Parts: sequence; structure tokens; C-alpha cells
Amino acid sequence: HNQVQQRTRELNEEIEDRKRAQAQLEAEIAERERMEVQVEKTHKELLVASRQAGMAEVATSVLHNVGNVLNSVNVSTGLLLEKIKNSKVSNLLRAVTMLREHETDLGNYLSRDAKGSRLPSYLNQVAQHLANEQAEVQSEVMDLSRNVEHIKDIVAMQQSYARVCGV
Repeated sequence: HNQVQQRTRELNEEIEDRKRAQAQLEAEIAERERMEVQVEKTHKELLVASRQAGMAEVATSVLHNVGNVLNSVNVSTGLLLEKIKNSKVSNLLRAVTMLREHETDLGNYLSRDAKGSRLPSYLNQVAQHLANEQAEVQSEVMDLSRNVEHIKDIVAMQQSYARVCGV
């Protein structure tokens, strides 16, 4: 009878040991599953962060390119404003005013008056200057137009890239 009790105790202890081992194993499995969920979550967060970093890098590059072109646009605009400010159009208007003041005796004014006799030559110089000025302004406006088109191309390329990447 003692042996049966002893054997029963041993078996009960073995059952308890196995229950503890099973509980420990279940706890380890649960911990591993929790860690797998955490690893998956961290992986997804890294993918999002990586994608955002890539988008930020592309945006920085686009802004840099647009900034460079806008700098050229700004320089061209400044040159155009300076040309317009210093234009000889006001001198032409003064010469026309002188001609109008002497409409009735224009022939006499142009041939005998000291100022009047210099007027045809002066008008020729102003006309040449205005023609040069017009060519320079036209060239600068063409540069401006090309730079604006370049900005549009950069933005369009970025929009196209964003659509392809699903941004």
C-alpha cells in the first residue's frame, strides 16, 4: 500500500512538473507570437518611414531644381525692370513734343534752329537704341518663357512620378 501511495505521489509530481513545463511552454509561445506581431508592426513602420524619406528626398530635389530655375526667372525679371526703367522712350516723347510745338514752321525749325537741326540725327539715334533695347527685352522675355516652361516640365515630371509611384 505504501508503494502505491509513493508511486501515486511520484506520478502526481510528474503530472505537476509536466503541467508547469506545459504552462512555461505556452507562455514562451505566447511571448514569441507577441514578438512576431511586434516585429511585423516595426517592419511596417520602417517601410512607411522609408517611403516617406524617399518622398522627402524627391521633393527636396524637385524644390532645388525649381529654386534654381526661379533664381534665373528672378534675374531676368530684374533685368527687364531695369531696361524698362532706363528706356529711352521718354526721350522720344520729348523729341515728338518738340516737333509738335513747331508743327506750323517744321521745315524752318529743322533746318535753321540749333535744337531743331539736331533733331533728325537724334531721332535716328533714339530709334537705333530702342531697336536694340527691344531686341534685348525680347531675348530676355524668351529666356523667361523657357525658364517658366522648364519649371512646368519639372512639376509635370514630378506629378507623373507621383502618379506612377502611387503617392
